[in-house]
Amino acid sequence: MSLSDLSTYRKRTRFEGCNVGTWIGFKHIMYLLEEGVLEHFRSNGLGPRELYEEYGLCFEVVDSSVRILHALHIDDEVDIEVKPFTSKRAPDTLNYKVNIYREDPEGRLKTVSGTVRVCFRRDAFAAESNESLPP
Repeated sequence: MSLSDLSTYRKRTRFEGCNVGTWIGFKHIMYLLEEGVLEHFRSNGLGPRELYEEYGLCFEVVDSSVRILHALHIDDEVDIEVKPFTSKRAPDTLNYKVNIYREDPEGRLKTVSGTVRVCFRRDAFAAESNESLPP
């Protein structure tokens, strides 16, 4: 798999995010989107720690947006689908469409749709130890 491929990750909603009855709140839904993108990088050997320690790069989520189509509840297992795309509006960032699905009595249900924009910032302190960039 490469950073340009579609990837899917299975997660469980967090107990901490349950703030209206059994519903998961907006902030924790955003965490799921960001975690999906982080896993996309990790599965390609480019987790935030490695990027920083090996290449002096800070992984930064610079923009994200979400549309909640159906409620997520505590203990839901979700599939987070991450798909890279090119944005004419933001050509200097890495852009990802993220969809979250959960099982429903009637089948697989898209519950969340969103986008996440990522960029890398060079950290002067970390960059002193290693000037190379990832492939």
